[in-house]
Amino acid sequence: MKILGQQPPKLNELSTGKTLEKSSRSDVEKAAGQNTKESRLVTNDAAQTAHRIKETLRAEPDIRPDRVEEVKEKIRTGKYQVEPERLAENMLAASLKEDLEKP
Repeated sequence: MKILGQQPPKLNELSTGKTLEKSSRSDVEKAAGQNTKESRLVTNDAAQTAHRIKETLRAEPDIRPDRVEEVKEKIRTGKYQVEPERLAENMLAASLKEDLEKP
């Protein structure tokens, strides 16, 4: 079955390029789902927030001195207990996670 007749106006204009010639840049961006000024502002705010979070995390020490001292004290006093099953589970989980993250 063959359908005769015109295509809907917008589709017809897009296929001939007339819409691009007649439309303003913002109309074309909106039609294409591109960033408008408002969405760029939101994106910029999100990027700034992400940057601040990254900087805060970078400022945090990788080693927690309070926790290190706590463990050292337990070792000195003989109260530090190693749970072999828990240690093995954590080692296997870390290894599996590492294997899954490899490309």
